[in-house]
Amino acid sequence: AAPAIIQTWCSPLTRCRQTYAAISGCCSSKQNDNDNHHPLPNPTIHTDLREIELCEWQNRLRQEIIDEDSYNWNVFKRDPKMLRLNNGKFAPVLDCWDRGLKNWNAIRSNNAASLVERKKSNNNEEVGAIFIMCHGAIGQCMLLQALGIDIDMYGKSRRYAFDNCECIEIEWADEDECSVRWRRAHAPDMESSKKFKWQSTSASRMASGGLSCSR
Repeated sequence: AAPAIIQTWCSPLTRCRQTYAAISGCCSSKQNDNDNHHPLPNPTIHTDLREIELCEWQNRLRQEIIDEDSYNWNVFKRDPKMLRLNNGKFAPVLDCWDRGLKNWNAIRSNNAASLVERKKSNNNEEVGAIFIMCHGAIGQCMLLQALGIDIDMYGKSRRYAFDNCECIEIEWADEDECSVRWRRAHAPDMESSKKFKWQSTSASRMASGGLSCSR
């Protein structure tokens, strides 16, 4: 059986909190009152889990941006980390990447402190899972960082991108710099189930060209 979720973290943005509330409601439903379903803990609302900030591109259609800001769009498609908006003063992907690193530091540090407290209280229950509700761009940054893959891979492969409401499971060993393995956590049909098998972090890093980074 999957481990119980013992901590939850959520973006402060309304759409993310609404999605979290819907999921939490399902987990708390009487229809799921069995050994495989448990209510989610109240989330830690963490500012750095918010979506990528796109300044003057915010709330505009893709085609509108392509037509009216073709230079920056071409930079973004060629090398996302080089994009500069707000008159060249702001780097959206670099900012998002830095926030991803801060998120992992906060989440893992909090978990380590909680584990110490559990040991002090002689709570020998099995260590559970942490559920993080965020957005596509920050999620991609955090997945790449968990795999030890460099920012140069951001936006370069659908393999690490998130679809709407997609869930990815990452397994860590205590205090390791990078995760051990990962997978997409749902398989809607048998034909796609192969895509949702566990994949080793080291194999994924090698597939990306061996690029690595340090948290």
